[in-house]
Amino acid sequence: MKNFDVLIIGAGASGFACALQALKRHKKVAILDHNASPLKKVKISGGGKCNFTNLNAKPENYVCAIKNFTTFALKTFPPQIIVALLKRHGIKFSEKEKGQLFAQSSQEIIDVLMEETQKAQFFFNCTIEKIEKQDTSFKIHTSDEIFSAKSLVIACGGMSYQNIGASDFGYVQAKNFGHKIIPYRPALVPFNLDNELMKKTIKLKGIALDCLISTGERSFRGNVLFTHFGISGPSVLQSSLYWEKNQPINLNFLPEFDLLNFLKEQRDVAKKKKLSNILRQFFPESFVGFLVEDKDVFISEAANKTLQKIAEMVHNFKTIPIGTQGFKLAEVTCGGVDTTEIDNQTFESKKVKGLFFVGEVLDVTGQLGGYNLQWAWSSGFCAGENV
Repeated sequence: MKNFDVLIIGAGASGFACALQALKRHKKVAILDHNASPLKKVKISGGGKCNFTNLNAKPENYVCAIKNFTTFALKTFPPQIIVALLKRHGIKFSEKEKGQLFAQSSQEIIDVLMEETQKAQFFFNCTIEKIEKQDTSFKIHTSDEIFSAKSLVIACGGMSYQNIGASDFGYVQAKNFGHKIIPYRPALVPFNLDNELMKKTIKLKGIALDCLISTGERSFRGNVLFTHFGISGPSVLQSSLYWEKNQPINLNFLPEFDLLNFLKEQRDVAKKKKLSNILRQFFPESFVGFLVEDKDVFISEAANKTLQKIAEMVHNFKTIPIGTQGFKLAEVTCGGVDTTEIDNQTFESKKVKGLFFVGEVLDVTGQLGGYNLQWAWSSGFCAGENV
């Protein structure tokens, strides 16, 4: 039997953050993972450049059944701490937009975390067969070894990125220890559109348009990308975090412009211009074809009803997605371990002493743009302070 102070299941960002802080407190730490290498999500984050935090991270950037559950952790370990760590290691990074920080390479982040946790013991390709608590210790039975520790940290993430090993393992273990699971679903994920609409939008495949997309009371501005299954792009992914099944979404492709009035004015001053040519000032050819049935009609010939229909399609394009692309393309999992049963300062279970949950396995989901990795650092750090 291998004995440790802390056993961490999951060699991802939250697991490493927990290990790093526990090691600073001179704890004997082991990290177990079924993958062959660590930090696989970090590796592919930001297209290989790792959007490792967002300087604007606040509780309102997160979805959680318990309002302000994230407040303490984000204040205790704000973005500036991970920034300072990387600076100490000479890692260069840049701010793209809205506080999003990217490294030059994800591998640089991985190298820093591996160096900072070199005193931990890693067990990769580790198949866990059973976890139990005996008296004050947890025992993990694997196909090769039995591990024992007084503190057990579940840091194995959610269901997103199943192609790199994601599973429901963390939720299963939480249930085994008597925890509730908030129903989970894919989030930060593209939408699927119905077949009838797809027959029209398939001609738009590959084009991206600036758009204000709204769902419920939430609106996000950014590119919408038309795909072979529906729509994707930053604003779509953001909306998916708040979208509920059978809920309509609204797309405004010219949010700061009154197209109807402009077209009516053009009808008076540009009578010999074709309606399609006027619309090409704003949109690519394929989208103009989507808006206008007769490309040869002159603006002077266009009835008010025609112009109103075009303006409505541009400013108030409503549809109800038939679903999403699911966990295969989702960047995160929304839902998870019920936070009413977790201490928001220590991340220890309120039901089982010595059991901790951090990162994506919890019912905490950040918006697109570095918020989820920041949550991994913050929650992992707080647990590392208390294991």
